[in-house]
Amino acid sequence: MAGLVRPFRHLRGRWEFVETDDGGCEVRYSMDFEVPLLLAPILGGLMSHMSNTMVDAFARRAEQVYGA
Repeated sequence: MAGLVRPFRHLRGRWEFVETDDGGCEVRYSMDFEVPLLLAPILGGLMSHMSNTMVDAFARRAEQVYGA
Protein backbone atom coordinates (compact mmCIF):
# COMPACT_ATOMS: atom_id res chain seq x y z
CA MET A 1 0.00 0.00 0.00
CA ALA A 2 1.33 3.38 -0.94
CA GLY A 3 1.90 5.74 1.97
CA LEU A 4 1.60 3.02 4.61
CA VAL A 5 3.72 3.84 7.66
CA ARG A 6 5.03 0.82 9.53
CA PRO A 7 6.19 1.81 12.99
CA PHE A 8 7.32 -1.78 13.74
CA ARG A 9 9.52 -4.10 11.74
CA HIS A 10 8.21 -6.84 14.01
CA LEU A 11 6.20 -7.03 17.23
CA ARG A 12 5.67 -10.13 19.36
CA GLY A 13 4.12 -10.49 22.78
CA ARG A 14 4.32 -13.50 25.10
CA TRP A 15 2.32 -14.19 28.24
CA GLU A 16 3.66 -16.71 30.76
CA PHE A 17 1.86 -18.06 33.80
CA VAL A 18 4.19 -19.61 36.37
CA GLU A 19 2.77 -21.49 39.34
CA THR A 20 4.12 -20.33 42.70
CA ASP A 21 4.78 -22.45 45.78
CA ASP A 22 1.82 -20.93 47.60
CA GLY A 23 -0.63 -22.10 44.93
CA GLY A 24 -0.79 -18.76 43.21
CA CYS A 25 0.46 -17.71 39.84
CA GLU A 26 3.08 -15.28 38.64
CA VAL A 27 2.15 -13.53 35.41
CA ARG A 28 4.92 -12.48 33.06
CA TYR A 29 4.62 -10.56 29.84
CA SER A 30 7.45 -9.91 27.46
CA MET A 31 7.60 -7.98 24.23
CA ASP A 32 10.03 -8.29 21.39
CA PHE A 33 9.89 -5.53 18.83
CA GLU A 34 12.00 -3.70 16.33
CA VAL A 35 11.34 -0.18 15.15
CA PRO A 36 13.11 2.05 12.65
CA LEU A 37 16.04 3.87 14.23
CA LEU A 38 14.35 7.27 14.13
CA LEU A 39 11.33 5.98 16.10
CA ALA A 40 13.33 4.08 18.72
CA PRO A 41 13.61 6.93 21.27
CA ILE A 42 9.86 7.53 21.12
CA LEU A 43 8.48 4.00 20.89
CA GLY A 44 10.95 2.31 23.25
CA GLY A 45 9.63 4.00 26.37
CA LEU A 46 6.05 3.89 25.15
CA MET A 47 6.17 0.13 24.60
CA SER A 48 7.58 -0.44 28.08
CA HIS A 49 4.77 1.64 29.57
CA MET A 50 2.17 -0.21 27.47
CA SER A 51 3.39 -3.64 28.52
CA ASN A 52 3.38 -2.65 32.21
CA THR A 53 -0.14 -1.24 31.80
CA MET A 54 -1.39 -4.47 30.19
CA VAL A 55 0.04 -6.65 32.97
CA ASP A 56 -1.42 -4.36 35.65
CA ALA A 57 -4.86 -4.44 33.99
CA PHE A 58 -4.68 -8.24 33.70
CA ALA A 59 -3.76 -8.57 37.38
CA ARG A 60 -6.60 -6.25 38.48
CA ARG A 61 -9.14 -8.21 36.45
CA ALA A 62 -7.84 -11.55 37.73
CA GLU A 63 -8.20 -10.26 41.28
CA GLN A 64 -11.80 -9.18 40.57
CA VAL A 65 -12.67 -12.59 39.14
CA TYR A 66 -10.64 -14.90 41.41
CA GLY A 67 -9.91 -12.81 44.51
CA ALA A 68 -6.60 -11.77 46.00
